Amino acid sequence: IRNEGSGNVVLEITTGNLVLFDHSVGSATGNISLSATNGSILENQSNGVASVSTAGTLTLSADTGIGNSLLEAIETNVQTVAARSQTSGDIFLNEQDGLIVGSGTNSIAGLSTNNGSISVEIGSNSLIVNDDISAGSGSIDLLATEIEVSGEITGGDIDVQGGSSAVVRAGGRVVSSGTSTTLNIEAVTVDVEAGTSSDAPLAHVGSGDIRVSTPSGAVTLAD
Repeated sequence: IRNEGSGNVVLEITTGNLVLFDHSVGSATGNISLSATNGSILENQSNGVASVSTAGTLTLSADTGIGNSLLEAIETNVQTVAARSQTSGDIFLNEQDGLIVGSGTNSIAGLSTNNGSISVEIGSNSLIVNDDISAGSGSIDLLATEIEVSGEITGGDIDVQGGSSAVVRAGGRVVSSGTSTTLNIEAVTVDVEAGTSSDAPLAHVGSGDIRVSTPSGAVTLAD
C-alpha cells in the first residue's frame, strides 16, 4: 500500500495480527496509522529493509504487542513515531534513519506499554524524545548515535546508549522504578540539564542503581 502524494494511509484490522513485509506501507509525506485492535503488529522478517516509510508520522496501535523481539522489530523509515501496546506485549522498533518520538493520531503520543518492554534502535543519526516513553515495570532500551530527551522516560531497567552524545533537556526526565533495577546512560558526552530537588532529571524511585558513564568524553551535570 503506497500513497505517492501527501495523503494519509489508515490500515485497521479488528481480528488477528497485522503482519508487515518489506515495503508493506508507504506514503511520500502523509501520515500512516496502523492498528490491530485485538492482536499484534508483527514484522515478517528483519533484514534491513523498511516495512513502513513516510516523511510524516507513523502511529502504531495494538492490543498485544508491536514487534516481538529485537530480531523481529518493526523496521521503519519515518520522521516521527507514536506507538501504544494496550493490554500486553512489547514494542520493538528499528529505524533506518533519525527518529522523533512524538504525537500521532487517535490520542496516541509517545511510546507506551502495559508493563511490556520498549526497544528503539536507530541505524544511524539521532533519536529525539519529545513525548513520553512509558513501560510501567517493563524495561526500556534506546540505542542511537545521538539521543535527546525532552519528554519523560519511565520504566524498570532503563538503558540509554547515546553513541556520541546523550542529552536530557530541562524538563525532561528519566525515571527508573522497581527492585534491583538500573538506570544506565552511556555516551561519549552526557549532558544533564537543570531539574529540581523534587523533580530530578535522572531518578530511581525503587531500590536500584543509577549509572552515568562516558568511555572517553565528559559528563556535564547542571546545578
